[in-house]
Amino acid sequence: MSVPEYYVMGLSKPLYGSRRNITMDNWFTSISLAKNLIGKELTMVGTTRKNKGEIPESFLELTNREKNTAMFAYDGPLTLLSYCPPKSTKKKVIIMLSTLHDSPDNNNEVELPEIIHFYNKTKGNVFDAMAKKYFVQRRTKR
Repeated sequence: MSVPEYYVMGLSKPLYGSRRNITMDNWFTSISLAKNLIGKELTMVGTTRKNKGEIPESFLELTNREKNTAMFAYDGPLTLLSYCPPKSTKKKVIIMLSTLHDSPDNNNEVELPEIIHFYNKTKGNVFDAMAKKYFVQRRTKR
């Protein structure tokens, strides 16, 4: 179990079985954590780092990719999103993982996919602040 996964599982113990959602940033988000949270009846939405081995190469590729396009991949309850934003001056891609959303957006008039809209609406510094309580640093008088 990785350190971020340890923090999330420890801090979310009071929520087990409550069917709530946890929104997290890219340091915490992983596929193994998402599967563990599903087993505890919790969902999660979060951004993902691009250097993770679980992400298909086609999701990171920017050649021949139009702006304001989204690609989805599904593996049971897991949804992986690759989104190329419209207002970026240089081409970049946003990778997100969700166990709450299980279908692509049907409404093409919306500028952001539902996963990103939900993430922006529910994100905050709560989990980072709670994880800092677990950090133990030795103090010396050197």
